[in-house]
Amino acid sequence: MTKRQARGRIVTVSALYVSRSSATPHMNFTNRPRLGTLARPTYRKESATPVICSALWVGPKGRLMAQIRALMRYRYLLGAMQQIQIAMTVRALCIPEEVARLPEIVERWRGASRRMQELAQSDAGAPGRATTQDSPANVAARIAEIQADPLFQASFSQVPSEIKIVSIDELVAPQRDVNLDYVTELQARLTGRSMEQLVEFCLAPRAVPPIQEMQTAQNQITFTSPSLDGAAPINVWAAAGRLILNNGFHRTFALRNSGITHMPVVVQHAANPDIEFPDQILGLSRAYLLQNPRPVLVKDFFDDALTVELRFKPRVKTVKVAWGSEDSIVPIG
Repeated sequence: MTKRQARGRIVTVSALYVSRSSATPHMNFTNRPRLGTLARPTYRKESATPVICSALWVGPKGRLMAQIRALMRYRYLLGAMQQIQIAMTVRALCIPEEVARLPEIVERWRGASRRMQELAQSDAGAPGRATTQDSPANVAARIAEIQADPLFQASFSQVPSEIKIVSIDELVAPQRDVNLDYVTELQARLTGRSMEQLVEFCLAPRAVPPIQEMQTAQNQITFTSPSLDGAAPINVWAAAGRLILNNGFHRTFALRNSGITHMPVVVQHAANPDIEFPDQILGLSRAYLLQNPRPVLVKDFFDDALTVELRFKPRVKTVKVAWGSEDSIVPIG
């Protein structure tokens, strides 16, 4: 069996040892695995964790070897979802163990929905409490350098924009889930809590994530990447007396999860929201984001009564680019 033949298969093993120090860990089976079912391997000195094979082959001394991908951990904001949405998500994307506890998840959804309704009354007006302040003088030169970058200017030239320090908790969050494994990676990149380090984390250009491409039809190319986050820098819209997070949710969550309450962002000012503010952000309408008295805020993702953690099958982000032809006659004279 070649790596190509086995890629993406799920395996069952009785004993398995994984080197977590490797960027592409491999596992060594002591017994022949059975293809087609979920694995629950036993790690030395670690708790059992289900895995999925991305490649499987015969190694030295006839041992069956596999390259694995760990399952993905997500936190979902139950209080801002419909019951059918969370049920469909669990059935379609989660591992079998999570599907089996769907009744428990639905019961948690009921409690989260009640909690969100309570917040609509007790915490109404919270979006208007988000604060902004000027950047300190010790990062002024670096911020000017970032703002002078041609890509930055092209990205933020449509409306008046400036870099400000904003409070995190009261930012409106057009998001329903967070990839906890990606957050762990981001927290590892955070070199410190000083304003100089936060400017680099929040605003500076970042390395392009790995991207694979494949022509999947005569007129179509599909691009895939393990990165589910947007490009730098983190930016928000200022409109209707509130701040709405537009990009960089995972970095924002990573900062808040590290105990950081304020961060530098690009603030885009929408003087006329009906014209300048997007019709929707991540599927949430302009009316919800700007007019709802208590929309979802970043701090809600840290309320245990509103959230649930789920284990997903591995996935990547895909973008399909297709093209076609059009026949027409155009005057040239």
